[in-house]
Amino acid sequence: MVAKTRIFHVPALLNEVMAYIEPSEGRRYIDCTMGEGGLSEAISLKGASVLALEADPEMLPVAARRLQGTGGDYRLVQGNFASLGNIAKHEDFDQVDGIIMDLGLSSRQIQYEERGFTFQQNQALDMRYDQRQEVTAADLLNELSEEDLIDMLVTYAEEDRYSAKKYFQSYHLKTAVSHNRRFSRGCGTCSWKA
Repeated sequence: MVAKTRIFHVPALLNEVMAYIEPSEGRRYIDCTMGEGGLSEAISLKGASVLALEADPEMLPVAARRLQGTGGDYRLVQGNFASLGNIAKHEDFDQVDGIIMDLGLSSRQIQYEERGFTFQQNQALDMRYDQRQEVTAADLLNELSEEDLIDMLVTYAEEDRYSAKKYFQSYHLKTAVSHNRRFSRGCGTCSWKA
């Protein structure tokens, strides 16, 4: 569960983003990766309207608490930016002055949630922002073919093919992976030690 603290993360490059997009009254923006709502808050405080999307439903109440004092025009929507076109149309936000994305995990998600995003605690290897998705990281590691898993590690973990294959052959086939520490131990054979 996300911590309920009122100490909020300050987005990286906040001042630079605000200077570039120049939010003001009457302008409209889409924040595709709302997280705790830092960029949406800054835009809203300038009088602009914001449609804020977030894949992780646990972050919506955190952002709502942050934005409630802005007095601005904002809409918070649980959804993935992969569906941006449909969401924007549904929310009548298809004509905008800018679209922003702050890609990556929130420190709040790493520190306080039990979804396997961290290797500091032994957690189920889930790694889903949206719990409505059916497939977990453990499912992928245990069910993908050797070639598909190697391709995934090469493509998304930027692992070289030799090390990815070494992981699969020396460790993966011996037992099922269900927790992040178990996966981390297997990564000792990889060039990117988890």
